[in-house]
Amino acid sequence: MIFLVLASVGALAAAPSITLYPGYVTRLRCEGRLLVSAVGDDRLVRLETLPKELGCGIVLKPMAGEGRSNLLLETSAGSFEAILQLAPGKRKPEARDLTVSVSKGGVQ
Repeated sequence: MIFLVLASVGALAAAPSITLYPGYVTRLRCEGRLLVSAVGDDRLVRLETLPKELGCGIVLKPMAGEGRSNLLLETSAGSFEAILQLAPGKRKPEARDLTVSVSKGGVQ
């Protein structure tokens, strides 16, 4: 059991970071078919899956002004983990900041 906890901590330390902006939703596209999606602290971020007809993806909506949580996606193409970082509300995102593509290789 201790090994599993340490392995998870090590995996999260190397996980890519995705910035979310309060007042904006972020669309995250993935490869394959989405099987499972979860966010660590649903008080900070609301996660909604896209309909299967639109392909593999989720929509992330920040529910707080700032904070951090983790994200886990399991797809038919593999697993993806990331750290979600809520940016302070003063910075306005560009449109390109609000769509993220992920794969086993990382964030694009």
